[in-house]
Amino acid sequence: MAKGTPLLWVAAAGLFIIFLIAAYKSLRPTIIEEISEDSYAPFEPFENPASDASAGAAAAAAAAAAADPAAALTFCPADTKYFIDKAGDSLCCAGEVVGNRCIGEVECTFSAPKNGIRTCGEIRAQLNKELQSNLCPPSMPNYYESPSGQRGCTASGLNQAGTAPVNENMPKCLIHEDRDKNDTDPASCANQRALEMMECIATDCKKAVISLAAATPAILSQTFVVPSDEIPRPRMCMDRASYSHYLDKNNPGWRSDPKYELNKNVGICDIAKKVYIEKKGIPGVNDVC
Repeated sequence: MAKGTPLLWVAAAGLFIIFLIAAYKSLRPTIIEEISEDSYAPFEPFENPASDASAGAAAAAAAAAAADPAAALTFCPADTKYFIDKAGDSLCCAGEVVGNRCIGEVECTFSAPKNGIRTCGEIRAQLNKELQSNLCPPSMPNYYESPSGQRGCTASGLNQAGTAPVNENMPKCLIHEDRDKNDTDPASCANQRALEMMECIATDCKKAVISLAAATPAILSQTFVVPSDEIPRPRMCMDRASYSHYLDKNNPGWRSDPKYELNKNVGICDIAKKVYIEKKGIPGVNDVC
C-alpha cells in the first residue's frame, strides 16, 4: 500500500493540471473580448508622426485625397483627438475619446464625408486661407503647419498635406508662438509681411528690417533718393509704427520727451514723404535726413 501511494499523487496532480488548462481555455475568449472592446487606449497620433495611429490617419487621408485633393491632411486640427469609430471611419473628436466613441463633437473626418461631417482637409484649407491672408508676406503666400507645430509661410508650393514646403531652398519665414519673438526676429513672417506692405515714399526705395539692439523689436526702414535733388544722394527713414514700438519697449517714457517728437522728425517716413516728395512745409522740421 505504501508503494502505491506516489502513483496516486502523480495521477491526482495530472488531473489537476488538465483541469487548469481547460478552465484557462474556457475563460480566455472572454478576457480577450473585454480588452479589445472596452479597454484599448484612444489613438492620438499627431504628437508622434511615426506612431501606428499616425500611419492609420495618413492612410485614411491618402484614400480621401485620391477622391478629393483638398482632403489631403494627415493630422487632426488643434485641440482635437484622432479615433476610429465602429464603422471604421477615421475621425477627429473635439472632446474626449472613449473606446471608439467621441464624447463631444466630431470635428472632421479623414474618410469620405457623411452625416454633415466635413473632411479635415476642407477645414484646414479654409483655415489656411484665412491665416495666409492675415499672416503671410505677399512674396511668401503659402501657409504651412507641421504636425510638430512649426508654422510658417513660403514662396514654394506645399506638399499634399500642407505641412511643409516642397522646395526648402525657396524663401520662407517662421510664425513664432511668442509675440516678442515675432517682433525681435527680423526674418519673422510678421516683420517680413510688414516690410513688404510698407509704402515706398520714392519709386526707387530699398526697404530693410534693422535691429538696433539684441532682443528688441526690429524696425522697418527704407533708403530713397529724392527725384528733385540736384545732387542725388541716398536718404534713410524709419517706419513710424515699428519705431514707436521699439521705443515703447526700450524707453517707455519717450512720448513725453520733446526730443522724440516724431511729427517733426524727418527721419520718420511719413514726415520725410511730406517734406521731400510732396514739398509740404512742416514748422520745426529741418532737412537733416
